[in-house]
Amino acid sequence: KTKLTKGQIRVVRAGNGNPPLPPLGKGGGTVGILLAQQTPDLFGHTLAAAGITEGEQTIVVMNPSKETLGQIQEAVVGASLVVSHDVKSLMHQLGEPLTGSLFDTMIASYLLHAGTRAHDLAAVAHSILGSAIPEVPQAFAKGKDYETFGQVVAILPTLAHKMREAMEKVGATKVFDEIEMPLVPVLYRMEREGIELDRESLAAFSNKLRVRIDELTINITKAAGVSFNLNSPSQLAGVLFETLKLPTKGIKKTKTGFSTAASELDKLWDAHPIIPLHSQYRELAKLQSTYAEALPKLVGKDGRVHTSFNQTVAATGRLSSSDPNLQNIPIKTELGREIRKAFVASRGKRLLAADYSQIELRVVAVLAHDQPFIRAFQEGADVHTRTASEVWEVAETDVTKQQRRAAKAINFGIIYGMGPRSLSRSTGLSFEEAKQFIDRYFEIHHAVRDFLDATKIKARTDGYVETFFGRRRYLPEIQSGIPMLVAAAERMAINMPVQGTAADIMKMAMLRVDGWLAKAGWGAKILLQVHDELVLEVDTEAVEAVARGVREMMESVVSFEVPLVVDVEVGKNWGEMESIK
Repeated sequence: KTKLTKGQIRVVRAGNGNPPLPPLGKGGGTVGILLAQQTPDLFGHTLAAAGITEGEQTIVVMNPSKETLGQIQEAVVGASLVVSHDVKSLMHQLGEPLTGSLFDTMIASYLLHAGTRAHDLAAVAHSILGSAIPEVPQAFAKGKDYETFGQVVAILPTLAHKMREAMEKVGATKVFDEIEMPLVPVLYRMEREGIELDRESLAAFSNKLRVRIDELTINITKAAGVSFNLNSPSQLAGVLFETLKLPTKGIKKTKTGFSTAASELDKLWDAHPIIPLHSQYRELAKLQSTYAEALPKLVGKDGRVHTSFNQTVAATGRLSSSDPNLQNIPIKTELGREIRKAFVASRGKRLLAADYSQIELRVVAVLAHDQPFIRAFQEGADVHTRTASEVWEVAETDVTKQQRRAAKAINFGIIYGMGPRSLSRSTGLSFEEAKQFIDRYFEIHHAVRDFLDATKIKARTDGYVETFFGRRRYLPEIQSGIPMLVAAAERMAINMPVQGTAADIMKMAMLRVDGWLAKAGWGAKILLQVHDELVLEVDTEAVEAVARGVREMMESVVSFEVPLVVDVEVGKNWGEMESIK
């Protein structure tokens, strides 16, 4: 019951006759909260300590109980701002979303330094406050560890204030306040909800994969003429470049010898049958280990997989996912669809997938103010056929499959710096044909060329590029003078405004859809966000109404010169879905 003096840290035990936590947020100030995890003990406890502060008084609760966590939520009611590091994780620890105005120091750090992944609290505090703070103890073995933890908790209000100032200087507050922070509770609910997994169908697919992998192993060994470990890069390099004596010209070298990375082996695709065989083997082995074998182990007691959505990983602003990583499931292949079939709707429900059509190309049209693209999208034309028609100067009805394929490759490849060699390899055009195609392409889409050039200049001049909505990525490597680093920075400079703007649109759409669903009362829930796609679970009888509403929310989230188009599909599983108007 000791009255806390300015800057004092008090350590208390949960329960033990202690009164409830004082209402630190009652005065409307800023309150910081931090929970410290530990390895589960014999009783299954995973929380070592809970800290709460308003800067002047800090309380650390040892081994907090559920009752303590409830008291923490009550103690911050009325606070003008609640600060933590990784707010979504805090919500999972508390067991429910926090309400009111929230400030996540991890997300603020990400917006200030999107090109780095050093967003741990110690690194963030050192970067912003200019002085080192103690690390959160790994193990709370003695009383001093709790006091150390209290010192970390105590800096949260000051850190948030300084980070707010830093974001205001670089124009990051709009993205922080209107996109990233409102998205935290949405992602929290998606993670808690999870998605049902059909383990039996996945096991059957795993058996099919195993048979095919065994067949490929036999065929690859025959093609090599010797037995070797197919998963060993050094042994594979030995077989390819020493035993089979495949050409090494243009193949990158590593510390241990010639590289066997997929991008390098693609250069040898026609040199020997072992190359395409090994490519197939790698793809199947990755699907087997990453999904067919790993997914069933990630199923919770509720029969559902609960992936984690990460806001502070991809430098472009895209969400990533982990445990499992759903972004890497192949979208277009039959094998990828087999994996997706294992993600199913619960009884009496359907999965509904809403996918932005060609959103990055539409963003290019908007950012570059490219009139040929803008007209094509406004007229609802097949943009790849239109491009092929313009480049080859033939009627759209006379465009061949190969011509459309080349147009599609370059349309999607421009933001990744695709050149004639890459276009030639992906389409079957000769190098000279590919070069002429690109030259003609930029004659027509000169605004795109101007945009790409202007973006590189901006990156060199300002040191950063940004999305339509003001999300920035700093690119110090562009001033390095090292050709390889400069080239990589230029590719990032071109890619980020396009992919980042598309990511911002998707996040804004998630907020709109989530808000609409809460008001509409259909009982539908967002489960997943992957690439340009949202996946919802919907009561069967509500499918048509939800499909209409979701499409309307997503297509009208921003107003551009070109329309946003959303394709909606529905099905009992994620791999077998039918379009719905």
